[in-house]
Amino acid sequence: MEQVASGPPPEENAGDRPHFPESIRRHPTLQMVSPVIAIGVLAGVAAIVLRLLLPVLQSLFFVDVTPSMSLLSPFLPVLLPAFGGLLSGILVNSLAQEARGAGISHLLQAVLMNGSRVRPRVAVVKLAATSLVVGSGGSAGIMGPMVQVGGTVGSAVGQMLHLSEDRLRILLASGAAGGMAAVVNAPISGLFFAQEVILERHGGGAFGLVALTAATASLIARPILGVAPLFPAPQYRMTHPLELLLYLTLGGIAAAIGVAFTHTLACSDALFSRLPVPCHSKPIVGGIGVGIVGLFFPEVRGLGFETVGASLEEDLPLTIMAALVVAKLIATCLTVGSGASGGVVGPSLYLGAVLGGTAGTLFHALLPDITATSGAYALVGMAAVFSATFHAPITAVSLGLELTGNYQMILPLIVGCAAGRYLARRISPHTIYGFEKSREPTVCPTVRSPLG
Repeated sequence: MEQVASGPPPEENAGDRPHFPESIRRHPTLQMVSPVIAIGVLAGVAAIVLRLLLPVLQSLFFVDVTPSMSLLSPFLPVLLPAFGGLLSGILVNSLAQEARGAGISHLLQAVLMNGSRVRPRVAVVKLAATSLVVGSGGSAGIMGPMVQVGGTVGSAVGQMLHLSEDRLRILLASGAAGGMAAVVNAPISGLFFAQEVILERHGGGAFGLVALTAATASLIARPILGVAPLFPAPQYRMTHPLELLLYLTLGGIAAAIGVAFTHTLACSDALFSRLPVPCHSKPIVGGIGVGIVGLFFPEVRGLGFETVGASLEEDLPLTIMAALVVAKLIATCLTVGSGASGGVVGPSLYLGAVLGGTAGTLFHALLPDITATSGAYALVGMAAVFSATFHAPITAVSLGLELTGNYQMILPLIVGCAAGRYLARRISPHTIYGFEKSREPTVCPTVRSPLG
């Protein structure tokens, strides 16, 4: 009789057997469940640290001007994002260049080209650098950075356990889901983002594990960060069936903005890569640009959560919302394109909110009897621009629901997000990470950090 060979599964080399305690090795199910729960806990803790650190840094950067600083006071709004960018640039270029810019592209490159292996230090550097950029007024988000932080944690846990490449990819995606889920209290969106963006066509069998990580991370973060939606908007609803045509139109406009955002960021990255200054100094240039834009439109500084909320609450004038579509796009491309550490998920939601608020105001003025007020369109626009930017309509619909708690807008969200993704893909096949994923990352000469 033929003897059955013993040993590890075929995808694992004998020298790379998983390093689990004996009690876990006896139960195969626990060999994946226990790591993803641990990753969820770590991702939740990281999200808490980031959310609590930002207000502290903002209060340090934007303290009241003392008499000795009065001569500099007119220039502080311009200088502060540059200073934060400098600190971030030194930190990133001396410790972990993978934390440059949006960061998720590096996760995608790790999945495609490096066996889902990411250096553990990237998580700490990304968290610190993003806090410095956003805290000093740079125009960037925190959802993308938390995706990178969580994904790095997942990869680190998998490497520590010597798991196979397939399992490493699952743990990386699980951590990414946990990071997004915890930082904005959106576990379903984190799950779908990992499936649509990180795993793409390879994530069918990982759904349960990714979901468990997202749920665990949210469970850890909620007692500290709260359970309320990030943007508790009024409970809007569709006024008339014909209104779906207007949401379809909004999805088309969102597609144009999403493609413009994608290509403008790619051009900004290319221009900054050719700038003849050291890599760690390029965020200074971007920060000065953001500071100048912020002199005219202070709403572009930082995360912009207040502006998104004001659009949903219908508290912004039409002209301001229209101008902020352009101003925020420019400010974000200056920040992230210069290599400053920060995300583009939040800015895409911001762009959609002010775009939708602008379109909704015009629609309601023209057709008041069959349209909702502008806040409903701000909600749909927020999700539709995200859908167009990332080609991830399921995540977009989920974000629109989870971030606002407005489940009566499900049909307009589906129509707007589907139209945004379809038309954006027809205009350009690239997502906002597509340009980054298709080429080698910029490698800068390592600098010695004065921070030690």
